[in-house]
Amino acid sequence: MKHLYSFTLSLPLTYCTYDLRSDDSELIFGLANNIEWDESLAVDMPCPMDESKRYHATEKIHFCISSKFTENVSDDAPNCYQMPDKFFMCVISGIVAESKNEARGLVSGYITKACKALSLLMSCSNRNKQGYQPRVEADYHLQEWVTEEYEPYEALVMQAVQPQEYIDENGDRVIQIYTENSTIAIECSSYCTMFGKLNTSHFFDYYNYEKSPVLSFLIDEYYAALGREAATSKFFHLFAIIEFIEKEFVDLADTQRVFDENDKQQVLECLEHLDMAKEKRERLRGFVTGSMGRATELGREAKLVNILHNMGIQEFKECGTPFLINKSNMKELTALRNSFFHGDGKKVEQAAGHISVETAVARLMDICERIIVYVAADQELLSEQACEVSLYI
Repeated sequence: MKHLYSFTLSLPLTYCTYDLRSDDSELIFGLANNIEWDESLAVDMPCPMDESKRYHATEKIHFCISSKFTENVSDDAPNCYQMPDKFFMCVISGIVAESKNEARGLVSGYITKACKALSLLMSCSNRNKQGYQPRVEADYHLQEWVTEEYEPYEALVMQAVQPQEYIDENGDRVIQIYTENSTIAIECSSYCTMFGKLNTSHFFDYYNYEKSPVLSFLIDEYYAALGREAATSKFFHLFAIIEFIEKEFVDLADTQRVFDENDKQQVLECLEHLDMAKEKRERLRGFVTGSMGRATELGREAKLVNILHNMGIQEFKECGTPFLINKSNMKELTALRNSFFHGDGKKVEQAAGHISVETAVARLMDICERIIVYVAADQELLSEQACEVSLYI
């Protein structure tokens, strides 16, 4: 038999208070007044012991967002001031559901909207946007629940489980007693601490990255993609590494030009006979020369695969599953790149068969890391060769 409960959720809404470039200063906001509102919740459940009938009700979910202030005394004056906590507290009461998971699902959309609204309020009050760009988010790790019986429905349950006495078709007196199977529900939350030991043998290969312009660019872009950067921003930084190696390591693409100089000259001679304005002809000459010069026997994905394979990057483990560097997988990444660079990323990402930005970022993290390892080792080898030559001379 199903049961309904009335849940109250206390949930901190947190944001990063520190300056974007350091932890030496903070920006903290509090609310002058509590923010409170109600949302309607339709309750629709089968009646106990008779699922052909329905229980209907409309309840109010109450939201209250508040700030806690602590009184402080100024260090250089006897004045007192009130310092807000570094988070907002959102208390949501009257959530009618069968379980906590269902209850959270019912209010998660409202919580997200509240976080966005608070973020905008903070931005409007923030006069130091170059240093602080706080974004409010729900901290579900610190959620607290209070569970109570939802009395209107529980009254029906109690009525349904009362002993029922009647006379059956044989004239016998029957007493029907409902027994509910006991179940044990266990909720547990776990906190995971991961640790390991770093192999420091290549520390200085990366520490001295500024000695190589190539390695400098790669590490700067990779570093920018780390941390709490947005997924799309991470994707742009990581794909910049891909586009960089496509040009910088074109010799590893193992492909030939489609047109030689003789082909170009023949086409350019034909252009001279076209009946069009000189300015248009000159632009067409530049377009044709550039296009013919870039045309190769292999397409972009095939060239990228060859470059990565020649760097020794052929596959890696993606959550235990092998991820192959092949044309199909590279095409997914480049297609996603084109969709974002041409302004229709949201539309393409939602299309069937397209990988998400988060998935692309995870894969590019591995690929770009291996590119940096390859280039760092290659730069170290070149440095050693240069030392040998100088010593020999």
